[in-house]
Amino acid sequence: MLGVRIVVACLVAGLLFTGGFFLGSAISADYENINLPADTEIISPGIIEDPSEIIFRQLGQVPESKPSPQDRIKESDFKVRGNTLEVDVGGEFIIARFTDTRSMESIITSDANAIERKVDDIDEVEVGDIISYDSPFVDGIIIHRVVEKGKDEKGPYLRTKGDNLDYIDPIKIREVNAVVVGIWY
Repeated sequence: MLGVRIVVACLVAGLLFTGGFFLGSAISADYENINLPADTEIISPGIIEDPSEIIFRQLGQVPESKPSPQDRIKESDFKVRGNTLEVDVGGEFIIARFTDTRSMESIITSDANAIERKVDDIDEVEVGDIISYDSPFVDGIIIHRVVEKGKDEKGPYLRTKGDNLDYIDPIKIREVNAVVVGIWY
């Protein structure tokens, strides 16, 4: 009696496996007939380094890589003492507030505060850094991202752009007040 049950159980398991195999094959064979939007790119199976790439490809929008600021403060520069946070910014610093120009939104808003480290030499600044500088076009200090670093007959210069603007600032910056090393909201 036990032997009959085992044989029946094996037959049922075999039928389930075989049925599942054929059902899976039928579904796979019909894969190409799935109704997807015409502009959807099918990604072949394989190793995907960045899972977000699948979403961007399906939306038809692969984001452009933008330069990021240098990593100027290391984890070891932070010290927590009770409810106090101490940060060694590696030089003379400034606490900055921002005017509501919206030129650096969404990274910097008028409600944000920043720590800036004074810069003695323009060579310390790299593309991607957010800097503050005096501009002859406005009364006050501009805080924008460096998008170009170069050298001409007058020496080294930087070109900047507000993250939320469509144009590069119209001047070559030759003197930098400070570089942003932290933003808090």
